[in-house]
Amino acid sequence: MGIIGSGGMARSFADAFTVVRNLKTIKVFSPTRAHLEEFVHEIGAKVSAEVFAVDKPIEAVVGSDIVATCTNSYTPVIKGDWLKTGVHLANVMWWEIGPDVLERIDTAGLLVRRTPMSVAGYVDDDFGIRVDVMSYAAGTAEERARIPTRSKELFGIKTRSRYPNARYVDCIDWNTGVQYSRTSDTEITTLANNSFGTLEDETGPSSGIQGIQFATVGGRIYERARQLKIGRELPLDMFLQDIPT
Repeated sequence: MGIIGSGGMARSFADAFTVVRNLKTIKVFSPTRAHLEEFVHEIGAKVSAEVFAVDKPIEAVVGSDIVATCTNSYTPVIKGDWLKTGVHLANVMWWEIGPDVLERIDTAGLLVRRTPMSVAGYVDDDFGIRVDVMSYAAGTAEERARIPTRSKELFGIKTRSRYPNARYVDCIDWNTGVQYSRTSDTEITTLANNSFGTLEDETGPSSGIQGIQFATVGGRIYERARQLKIGRELPLDMFLQDIPT
């Protein structure tokens, strides 16, 4: 496995993939050497795979069976010709991978079947869909108008689909329990950023991670715990993040 990034998401990805795959090595690149060395030390002590740092992002990607981009970059961090055939690609942000990578994807997996979502007619003075995120933006009307409204504008992607050469498949048939299997060993796969009925370029980043669902469920748990007089106070530092995303 090759990982670009050494923050919280990189840690989660390393943990998760070692649970479901018998990884032998994890190669990691991060531009901040101190963060990279800390990651290698921490994750190396937790997983059975050998974890080691590399000096360039290409070294993390080339030859890897799984590639994960776990950064907050607004520009692509890997190149399409670095990927070997049969690789599985996992990314955190839309912008980490550019058109040359997207063109190499053969199959995009869906965890659940999407349903149409529309935000048409939702209007406020400075509220809108910008770069696929439902957001408020400060500034004059002219300044706000210069903010790209769709992620594709950042890359100049003209095709309707994010993955121009890929097909969408169900990761699992929820009626039968049958899981998707690759059609060939050379198939390059990824998981579509499907969230609450949306896909990439359809406000997906906002629809599922605004925190509403977490606040709702967490609030109800807290109310019930107070009613039942159970639970204990948690230290504040459990809720403070000291590593980058």
